[in-house]
Amino acid sequence: MRPKNKLAIFDIDGTLTDSVSVHQTAFVFAFEEMGLADFDTNWGGYKHHTDSYIFDSIFQLQFHRSTTKEDVEVFENALEKYIAIGAATNPITEIREARYFLNALTHHSDFDIVFATGSLMKPAIQKLLLADIPIHPSLISSANEILTREELLLKAIEKAKEHYGNEHYDQIISFGDGLWDYETAKKLNIDFIGIGNRKLLDYGVTNFFLDFTHSELFELLNVKALARLR
Repeated sequence: MRPKNKLAIFDIDGTLTDSVSVHQTAFVFAFEEMGLADFDTNWGGYKHHTDSYIFDSIFQLQFHRSTTKEDVEVFENALEKYIAIGAATNPITEIREARYFLNALTHHSDFDIVFATGSLMKPAIQKLLLADIPIHPSLISSANEILTREELLLKAIEKAKEHYGNEHYDQIISFGDGLWDYETAKKLNIDFIGIGNRKLLDYGVTNFFLDFTHSELFELLNVKALARLR
């Protein structure tokens, strides 16, 4: 089988999983468990929109030192715990037909798929499992040792090339729900498709879809041989 010549990179929270509110609530509880208080919860206002960067920024401000790998691991475990607690009353589900769309790309398109998330790895896998979206961890570029969105996408491309044995992609498309996703794609000269967040239209995103049910999305990517879910 010849290598596929295109790559789709997916954000997770808000793009594949309806998990933003649960994650943000858990984020606050995890900070408090780490002994952090009186921090800015305008997450979009931080220079880099990743768990690791925001954690390190708040940690440095209050404890006057950078986080260590061990600090990140403790925070990651706390975040995973509070996501589980939050999901017990506010279940995490897929963005409508996300799982089906990933399957369609895998089996009926010229796209390889990979994932780049500002979340830490354990919570990212946790949210995907809760939404019943099985993804191999080797395909996820997470924020554990990466602070910026640009580095996350570049690492995701590296992971895709290694996993699929593909040295080059003719086209790379990033899927995301945040302004930071769009801006990162522009910086890296990568095509972008917005999902879910109507505010992206105000920033000039031309390819935008509320979820993965739209036939126009399949036509745009030339995804073949589909049967709609019922």
